[in-house]
Amino acid sequence: MMKKLMSALPVLLLSTAAIAEPAMQSPNEITLVFTNHDLTVAGEFVGFQDDAYIIIKDDQEMHVPAILVQCQGAACEVAATVLALAG
Repeated sequence: MMKKLMSALPVLLLSTAAIAEPAMQSPNEITLVFTNHDLTVAGEFVGFQDDAYIIIKDDQEMHVPAILVQCQGAACEVAATVLALAG
């Protein structure tokens, strides 16, 4: 039993790493990390309006209030610029 478990461990670790860190992100991809919760949402940054990030995730548009999240990813600089111009 232990031998089977030990042989499956590398596959399990690789699968976990693949889920935790996407292999490829688009240049407009951002990850929004909710500051008071253990929750992240990743998607394509398409704009900023009414103090909210607008992202596309699974072909659905989401509006996420900026005050609730921290932005991570390559497109966060663009998002920060839009935020600065709006404020």
